[in-house]
Amino acid sequence: MESLIKNKDDSFTVPRCTSNNKFLKPRVRHCCDVLIDFRTCLTPPPEDFKDLKVMSKLYVKIEKVCCGKVLIGGTLHKTIKWDKAEDAIFCSEDKLIVHKDIPFSCFIDFDCAEETDIFEIVGSEIICEFSELLRFKEGPNGKAIFNEKDIVIIAIQRKNGKQPFNK
Repeated sequence: MESLIKNKDDSFTVPRCTSNNKFLKPRVRHCCDVLIDFRTCLTPPPEDFKDLKVMSKLYVKIEKVCCGKVLIGGTLHKTIKWDKAEDAIFCSEDKLIVHKDIPFSCFIDFDCAEETDIFEIVGSEIICEFSELLRFKEGPNGKAIFNEKDIVIIAIQRKNGKQPFNK
């Protein structure tokens, strides 16, 4: 029978495109939000959820400008570290590491955007993370699945030409 261990850390959110964070007011910048949902098998499993250390790094770029749309592509790089459970006898390593690259994409509606316009990314951030550890097999040959959902926000701004009028 599987047991579920949820992340008890408080999640945080950043207001969408406000002057309280790295993004300017919505009049001059446009944003897209992306939900990234992924799973990682951890073998041998960690003893407890609190034994997991997860580091995240975000890479984003503008891939193309089409008529009225700006296409964004990126990769979320995750490094997951944990100590093996004491009864995991088949693994000689005490500290285990998994690296994972999760690709994503989104588009931003941008009035009057043309292929010749130049845009820049002016901010990107992971604004919310949720994770849980599902155990599928206990004991020395145990297995666990680490589920994670991250919400990413990317803000862009046109470098040339007139800015669209947003009210």
